[in-house]
Amino acid sequence: MKIAGFLLVWLISVQAQAAAPIQVPGLQDISAGTSSTCLVFSDRVFCFGANFYFENNPRVSLTSPRSVDSGNDHHCAITDNGLTCWGGMNTYGQTSV
Repeated sequence: MKIAGFLLVWLISVQAQAAAPIQVPGLQDISAGTSSTCLVFSDRVFCFGANFYFENNPRVSLTSPRSVDSGNDHHCAITDNGLTCWGGMNTYGQTSV
């Protein structure tokens, strides 16, 4: 969860659960899919996670990303050049934009 430039991370252990705010400079947006998550910065999108269907690797260079949204095994980003999607098996055409 992003609030005023901070990324809130929940640390879960057997003893307790706690929320710890971590400041991430330049963070503009965040989106989580089923098995991977993407962070948007002013000059790039950084994705991490399982990467079963190459969802962590945008197929093109994303210039000036504004936001990102995540599906089951794919992500889409809005940039100055329009919409770009990547990852997934494209079963329903979700990355054919």
